[in-house]
Amino acid sequence: MELRQLRYFISAAAHLNFTKAAKECYIVQSSMTEQIANLESELGVKLFDRLPRGLELTDAGSFFLARAKALVQEARRTEAEMNAFQAGCRAILRVGYPGELFKGDLMNILGHYRRENPHVKVLLHQMSRRLVLERVRDGLLDLAFTACENPFLGESWLELDTILEDGPCLVVGRDHPLADREYVTLEEIQGLTYVSLGGDRESVIYRIFPEETLRRIYVAGVDHTSAEILVAGGYGVGLWSERLARGNRYPELRFIPIRDCPVRKKYAIAWRKNKLTQEGERFRDLAHRLMEDG
Repeated sequence: MELRQLRYFISAAAHLNFTKAAKECYIVQSSMTEQIANLESELGVKLFDRLPRGLELTDAGSFFLARAKALVQEARRTEAEMNAFQAGCRAILRVGYPGELFKGDLMNILGHYRRENPHVKVLLHQMSRRLVLERVRDGLLDLAFTACENPFLGESWLELDTILEDGPCLVVGRDHPLADREYVTLEEIQGLTYVSLGGDRESVIYRIFPEETLRRIYVAGVDHTSAEILVAGGYGVGLWSERLARGNRYPELRFIPIRDCPVRKKYAIAWRKNKLTQEGERFRDLAHRLMEDG
């Protein structure tokens, strides 16, 4: 079983079409078909049913798909680590984080960490809140920043170190009628149109406002920059973490405290129980100290 066969299989499973998969993998269809057949022969199972309308994964194929993806990810991780050692590093630290919230903190933490640990190569991975913890669970990340309210809370493999707590503030464009206010109340702002990242139902918007307010949500893209642009352009307002108001990183926006908001959120660093390396422990302790001070 070769890595290229696994990549071909993953592509075929995504497209359920050998022609499209072959095009994505830059090979001819006959080679794609032959390699999948060889893989099935080696595994001793049928991975696809060939139907008139295309391909369909068998039960064995569905089971093997997760294993194939994990093997390819592990190969990529190992290659990155070996490249790091070739460049003179003695260890690798893989850190995950979800979105914009920890960006400023990471810049500060990594500046200190690099000076104290010059032979450690740090690999950063930004991804969704759920995926970042899945990667920690599967050993593809050493640790990750996360909200304490996460779908894996309480599972035996997970350890958390709470590092901060904050609440939301109102974010508006600099020309918005509320831009010069010192603070606002929930009653004042519940009728506004809110920009939401992809309609994220975990957003604080859905936790503090009644259903009639939610009908006014203006759904942005799936990334923080899309929301920033839409708010700055006046398409709506946002509810962002008050931590993002620090450092004047968004000159086109205004951050306004919400005087009576009842929602506070805790954030933590997460890792697999009994699996944190010395490099990870040093990063965690440094992050805890700097974020508490900041």
